[in-house]
Amino acid sequence: MPVNWRRFQAVLKNDRERRWNDEHYVYCVAWRNIRDWVIAQIALYETQIVELPQVFLPFATNKSGKTLYEQVNDGQFLLGEGKAGR
Repeated sequence: MPVNWRRFQAVLKNDRERRWNDEHYVYCVAWRNIRDWVIAQIALYETQIVELPQVFLPFATNKSGKTLYEQVNDGQFLLGEGKAGR
């Protein structure tokens, strides 16, 4: 799972969090948030509310390490106009 802890650090700085400049602290808290999110997603899967691909597919990576989400966001995964016969 990717985690952009530097962006998280900027949020903490804007919120005037006392330890925003402690990189180890920020990194650990960012990963703790990811862990909590993963635990919540697993709970949804275990209760059969979702399938695993529904929640984790956007984080699948290609050979260059780009996630599926990043590819879609960059316009590299276009679906086309939706017209039949194309």
